[in-house]
Amino acid sequence: MDNYKDWLCNLLKTESIPPEDIPNIGLYMDQVTTLMDTRLASSKRYPDDKILTKTMINNYTKNKLLPPSNKKKYSREHIFLLIMMNLTSVCAVNETPRYKIISSSYQQEDIDEMYKVKDQLLLNYKKWVKGVDDVYQVLADHQDDFNAKYYNGLYTIVLGEGKGKSLEGKLQVSYCTSSKEIKKKSWLIKMFS
Repeated sequence: MDNYKDWLCNLLKTESIPPEDIPNIGLYMDQVTTLMDTRLASSKRYPDDKILTKTMINNYTKNKLLPPSNKKKYSREHIFLLIMMNLTSVCAVNETPRYKIISSSYQQEDIDEMYKVKDQLLLNYKKWVKGVDDVYQVLADHQDDFNAKYYNGLYTIVLGEGKGKSLEGKLQVSYCTSSKEIKKKSWLIKMFS
């Protein structure tokens, strides 16, 4: 347990939040988000970015990455965990983005077209997300590329009348997508090597 605390203290020191600056009393969610946004401002990509949102905290708790609050208050240990999650780019979204492509009809040429669109979408997606921190925003920004609709993690493409076979899958890549993610992972690797 001491190694764990030492590691957390080292993480905190690199982001210029000394452990003694984290209150020993429970904080409400708004206080937690304010603390994180003010003290970790240097890790923001853009000035308007939020380090931590209420939705993120709720998703972390829902996905059992963060213990539930005690009477709506978050302890010092919660804060340590949230800082660690911020430093290691923890993703609390339930799933990776998904796609759904619906062919115009059940005719073979329409089904073949659907598979061509899928292949092109997967190629484009790898290009779109490389070096980007918010893949969900990227998908929202690229709806016009395929005359698609992006909502709630699902990128839907309807070909023609959309009365044919459908094809579904996950949109994912196997490399670090953002410069921020690469920097954080390389920093962590250096720390343990």
